[in-house]
Amino acid sequence: MVHSVQLSAIPNGALVVSGYNVVGITYAPTSGSGTAVSLTDDVVTGALPIGFNFNFYGNTYSNFYISSNGFIGFSPGMVNGCCQGQNIPNPSDPDNLIAFAFNDLNPSVNASVVNYFTTGTTPNQKLVVNYQTYHYNGTAYPMKGQIVLLENDNSIEIHTDSIVSPAGNVTTQGVENANGTLATTFAGRNATVFTVYNNAVRFTPYSTYNYAWTPSATMNNASIAAPKAAPTSTTNFNVIVTDPNGCTSAQTVNVIVNVCGPGSGLNLRAFIEGLRAGPGVMTPVLYNSGESTNPLDCDSITIELHNSTTPFALVYSVDALLNINGYASANFPVGALGNSYYIVVRSRNGIETWSKLPVLMSASTVYDLTTP
Repeated sequence: MVHSVQLSAIPNGALVVSGYNVVGITYAPTSGSGTAVSLTDDVVTGALPIGFNFNFYGNTYSNFYISSNGFIGFSPGMVNGCCQGQNIPNPSDPDNLIAFAFNDLNPSVNASVVNYFTTGTTPNQKLVVNYQTYHYNGTAYPMKGQIVLLENDNSIEIHTDSIVSPAGNVTTQGVENANGTLATTFAGRNATVFTVYNNAVRFTPYSTYNYAWTPSATMNNASIAAPKAAPTSTTNFNVIVTDPNGCTSAQTVNVIVNVCGPGSGLNLRAFIEGLRAGPGVMTPVLYNSGESTNPLDCDSITIELHNSTTPFALVYSVDALLNINGYASANFPVGALGNSYYIVVRSRNGIETWSKLPVLMSASTVYDLTTP
């Protein structure tokens, strides 16, 4: 019977992010008391603490920056992004950002509030950045909601209370990498005029690795992370893993195959001195003593296989049940097959008895100690 083994290649080290998947989720903003940030028109804060390490497009950050124009970022010296939403991806600054409502906002008027706080315990902390503000054109155009960074899987949520874009002033909601070559936005929110209320989206990072396993002959799929293999002999399996940046790593795993068989069966006949009850029959000692309910059970014996050469070392030992007619059966490991051994029978009431000559063990060996 051939069994399969599950192989597995798990990349470790820094998370390599190929991009983000975005889906709509239930609108459920996180409540909490935040640290207020005083923002005038078209400015960016200094470095603020995230509260945990956050991986964004494969880079790990512990600080972030807030722009008055509706987005946060991770680059020191980030520009403020005036004066409307940018179509992303775009190599022009600003980059390395998460946009809630990237447009021309003005948090310095109309009782606006921008704050942030970190909540929860490791490894499930959240950074929450609240925007409760308006477009530069006034209170008819609210830009209210929050950006949430999740520690446990480096995903991002944007919960929108209200975004109302003025005609001719486009808004962007999405994420963009550090050099402006990759970005993900929700449909209809990339540098467009849109209105949305009580809405939420989640951006979840994903990584793409390529796998090449060899030898592949016994595998179900040699280009996945965890193929199944069914080698018939001990095999070294090699895997080369390539990350999205073209970096490679090679590893080897040794799969040891032990060939199992039915073993060596021995059908033996022997009589124990002192238990004979008549021609070809012995007393049912086990039955008479109440140790067995079978009237054919005579006694228990030990059958040993010893090396055929001096010092005739013991190799295998099996306990067996001897019936009143002198028959017993034993199964020995597959290693006994094809080898010759002296057969030795031991009992509690009899003399230790050896076979006259070594016996070649087969899958079904028959040996009779009752005949000369």
